[in-house]
Amino acid sequence: RAGPAAVTQLASIIELAGQCLREPDGHLYYVGCGEFALAGLVDGSEMVDTYGADLDEVRGFVDGGWATCKNREGDISDVGKLFRISTEHFVKDVVPTLSKSDLVIWLDGGTFPEKILQILSESSARLARLSLCKQTTEVRDVNFTARARLISVNWTAENDIFHLGCLAEHQASQLTMKLAVNAISTCANILKGRVYGNTMINLTVANDKLFYRSIEIVHELSKAPRELARTALLTAIYDADIVREEVAERPVSQHIQKATFTKMVVPKAVLVASGKAKTIAQATSLLHSTTSIRRLLFKPTDERDRIMGAGKD
Repeated sequence: RAGPAAVTQLASIIELAGQCLREPDGHLYYVGCGEFALAGLVDGSEMVDTYGADLDEVRGFVDGGWATCKNREGDISDVGKLFRISTEHFVKDVVPTLSKSDLVIWLDGGTFPEKILQILSESSARLARLSLCKQTTEVRDVNFTARARLISVNWTAENDIFHLGCLAEHQASQLTMKLAVNAISTCANILKGRVYGNTMINLTVANDKLFYRSIEIVHELSKAPRELARTALLTAIYDADIVREEVAERPVSQHIQKATFTKMVVPKAVLVASGKAKTIAQATSLLHSTTSIRRLLFKPTDERDRIMGAGKD
């Protein structure tokens, strides 16, 4: 079982992540070394499709960059800014822009470079450390300020935070880090208001599966018939109150190509299908006026909404 302190500290990091993502210019950065840092890199890559996050809102950086990833293409950091994933790139590209709206979480297996953490401690960003190790390790003072949150999960049988004792030690430690960062990003997006119940209400319509899932989400949340839900989705995708028949009958692949680069497609469709917005322009205006999509779409009228925090965004 997880020690009470570890669970409490993880909850503190989750709260910090939620606070930062609720800020208009907030970011969440995972930075670290080795295989544990890869968990943060993967987690960040999933935020755009799953929650409709901006491309640079949640990012991961790993010591050694692409060499640590061992990808087939090798170093592709010259493709663009978002492909610069090494800790050196983090220090050069991100650290100068850090503000109190940002949270940086260092991921490691019991070791850390004091130089980078010293740099971070001098920034105005909020700081955290998620560490997995076989036994308690001494954490040397790197002048962390009072705003820092430090979590050190000691990997022992008595401190099995996700009850993975049935797995081999190496597998269990990797999965623990993956589950921990997933808990942080998932709960942060819930706190930001991008989730209602178990539904991701701001997903990106980026593939065939998500296109049809989006129709179901609009149908279920707006109570509109599926055909009307599909029409509302298309109006949101094409930013038009009336979608011409020849456009509506295009292959789904063309709808997806357009939707992938369109923001807040599903929330706009829900607002239009439910009648809360008469036009796409009105839906867009309403969404730009709030920091919580959930609160805009749903009023806390029942116990389920209260539990999900719809009135606390």
